[in-house]
Formats: sequence, C-alpha cells, structure tokens
Amino acid sequence: MHRLPNKYSVTRFRFAALLLLGKWGLLAVSAAMLVVAVCISSRDLVHLAIGLMALALPVTVAQWLLASRARCPLCIGHPPAPMHERIVLGLAWVGGVWRW
Repeated sequence: MHRLPNKYSVTRFRFAALLLLGKWGLLAVSAAMLVVAVCISSRDLVHLAIGLMALALPVTVAQWLLASRARCPLCIGHPPAPMHERIVLGLAWVGGVWRW
C-alpha cells in the first residue's frame, strides 16, 4: 500500500479520475450520437457529435496535467537501471562494451 504525499495530491488524484471517467463517457456518448445522426441524416446532430469528440482533447490534457501533479508513487515508476545492468534489444552493456 502506498500513501500520497499530501491532501492536495489526493484531491488532484480524485479530480483526475473524474476527468478520466468523464472523457470516456464523453467519447462513448458522442460516438453513439454520431451513429444516430448518420442513420437519421441529421447534419446538425453530426456537427454536435464531432464537437463533443473534439471536446475530449482539452479534457484529456486537463486530466493529464492533474494526474501528473498528483505525484502518485506508483504512477511515477522506478528510476532506470544502472548502465551496467541495461539490456536493449538483446544487447547488454557489459564492462563498457555492448555484447550479444
């Protein structure tokens, strides 16, 4: 179990989670609206559905900003391994030389 650093991080984390749910809900509703609009040939409804899909981009950016400021220890990840332990595409850095 991990703990977030302070109560502001918890608040940011909750808002980021709400924005994430809202973004996927917005995309699902706008996709369904687009299908209905194409089926009934409503040009205004198509424009509205495309506008709602475009709204998902700023919501995604806002969610990313809030999530990155939350500083969740599990989301930040681990630091990279030391150079002598790195393995890239089947090659290993051993003794200052790349080897198979």
